[in-house]
Order: sequence, then structure tokens, then C-alpha cells
Amino acid sequence: MLLRYLWNNATPTILTYFLFALLFCFIFNALFYKFASNLGIRDMDENDHMRWSRQSKPSIGGITFYIVFLLSIFGYVVINPNYTLGGDAKFGFDFHSLGFTLSITVGFLIGLADDAYNTNPTLKLIGQFFCANILIMSGYVIWATPFFVPNYLITTLWIVGLMNSINLLDNMDGVAGSIALAIIGGCIVLLNVSGHNDDFMKIVLLGVMAALIAFLYFNIYPSKIFMGDTGSQFLGVFLAGISIQYLWGVRYEGGAPVQVKQFLVPALFFIIPLTDTVTVFFWRIKNGKSPSMGGTDHITHHLIYNGLSERQVVLFLVLVSMLSAALATWMIVLNEWTTLQLILLSTYGIGMFALIQVLYIRGASRKPAINKEEL
Repeated sequence: MLLRYLWNNATPTILTYFLFALLFCFIFNALFYKFASNLGIRDMDENDHMRWSRQSKPSIGGITFYIVFLLSIFGYVVINPNYTLGGDAKFGFDFHSLGFTLSITVGFLIGLADDAYNTNPTLKLIGQFFCANILIMSGYVIWATPFFVPNYLITTLWIVGLMNSINLLDNMDGVAGSIALAIIGGCIVLLNVSGHNDDFMKIVLLGVMAALIAFLYFNIYPSKIFMGDTGSQFLGVFLAGISIQYLWGVRYEGGAPVQVKQFLVPALFFIIPLTDTVTVFFWRIKNGKSPSMGGTDHITHHLIYNGLSERQVVLFLVLVSMLSAALATWMIVLNEWTTLQLILLSTYGIGMFALIQVLYIRGASRKPAINKEEL
């Protein structure tokens, strides 16, 4: 349905670029899979306790995301030398867009280093805070209150949280890539139906979308490659920046200092990563375990324990993500939100969270006896 929408609404240039990026990523992933005998591969038994698959496979998928991201920027700036993201300067890059690119680059390098050297988690966290501060200094701030300090804290928590949330979600074939694809697809639709004339961002989103589709061809169960931290850290920063620019800004000018609508829209778009992270952290802390540890205790695993296949888990989570993003987009397009609509949408979000908790607890009771020490 999304591809049909793009076909009917996108310009020939945008469609041509999307198809080019898709073909490029298919070829790139195929070549990397053919020639990468040990790039990004880890000993699953010793170093990776959170991934469902116990087979060692190259973690190369995320490299394509970054390459296509850079190609998208380079190609658009060359074709449109007067374009600038988020400013009035009559040259390719302003501080806003440069910070966006630099932060994503740092995130990509953090993930690449982790895949190559299995870096210390504390060092990785410091790098994530560095990414957040680059974005903040570049103007990517969530203005949820009248005061900068709480806004800074909320923005930092959102960026670092998403980088870790996408990483945690990358625990089963096809899951993280599919959810990221659903979120990016929702953002593309939102940009079109809400009247945003930002062709640059549409090109970048379509490029990353093409990279994800090509990656998922090799990552859907049974997978041949993983995205690795290279991919999850890239996606975490990328999605954080996009969401701050287009989702967190949905608020009534002159309205209440703190507005439910502003928090509700990004929460619905990211309902699966947020639900998984909150659920896993809650149960680990409740059971006296470190929240940052790995384990087969994510919502993906508990859906398996409920009897779903790996492909059915991906389908279920993607459908929930798409439905939630569609509802949020619909409410944005409506512009005028009544109290009843806010209540109904909030009830949907809470109800979906509760449903997943029920499935999670039900799955815990059916978990194989060999793993009973984990929830």
C-alpha cells in the first residue's frame, strides 16, 4: 500500500532514485554476503546472549544504510546546490544539516567499532551521549516545556533511548529492520499528507527505506546476515533526528506549556521499540538483574513462547506499528484535536501496551523449562 501511494504521488525523479537505491543495496548486500567470511561475525555462545539465532553470521547490513544515506545527501545537494536543510543559507549544508549528518556518522562509527571490537558498554554509552549533544547543538531539541534544561534532558533521553531501544529490538531475524521500515514508511506518508515540501528529507527517507528493504531480503528468517550494532546505532540516531524534526513538533502554538498531543504522536510511531524496552527493563529490574544484560526475554521471544513462528512475530509487530503510525498521522492531518479524540487515541496506546503485557506474561508461563530462570 505504501509503494502504491508513492507510485501515485512521488515525482519521477524521486521514484527513479528509490529504484536505483533499492537495486544498489540488493547488489551491495549480495556481494558483501558472498565475500564476507568473518566481517562482523561474533562467537554467539560467548559474546551475544540476546540474539534468538545461535548461528554466527556477518553483521554487515548496517554498512549499506550509511552508504545510501551519504549517497542521498550527496546526490541531492549536487542536483540542488541552493538547498539547505532547516535554514536559509544559499549553499548545500548549514549547521543544522551538518550536525544531523555528523551525529549519524558518529552513531554509525560507534556501531561499527562495537561489531569489530565488542567495545565496552560504558564507552558505547558515552558515544551515544555525544551523538545526542551533536544533534541538540544543531537545533534538534524537543521543546516540550518552556524551559531548556528539562527539554535538554528529554531530548537526550529520547536520542540515547532510541539508540539502545533499536539495538535491543534487533534480537530476532527481520524484527528491527521491519519495524524501522514501518516507521520510516509512516514518516514518508506523513510528510506527503501533511503538506511538508521537504524533497531532501523524502529522498533521504526513501534511500534508507530502500536499504532496509534490500537488507530484509537477506535478514528475514532464516537470515543470512545481521545489521549488527552498525545498523542499529545508525537507525537509532537517524530515527531520533527525524522524529524530533517531524513528530515532536506537533503541538498547538499558544496552548498549554506541556501538551499530551506532543508526547502521544512519537509514542504511537515508536510503540513497539518503546514497549519492548520498557517491558524488558521492568522485568529485569524486578528480578534483580541488570537492564543492560542480554537475554531471551524480549516481547519477540515471548510471542514465540505463545506459539507464533518467527515470521508471524515480525508480521504481528509490523501490523501494530503500521496501525499506530497511521492513527497518529490521521490525527496530525485533522489538526484540530478534541478532548474525546485525545482520550480515544490515548486509550488505544495504553490498550495496545496492556495487550502486549498480557501476551508477554502468558508467554512467560509457557517458556521452555531450560530458560525458566529468565522472565
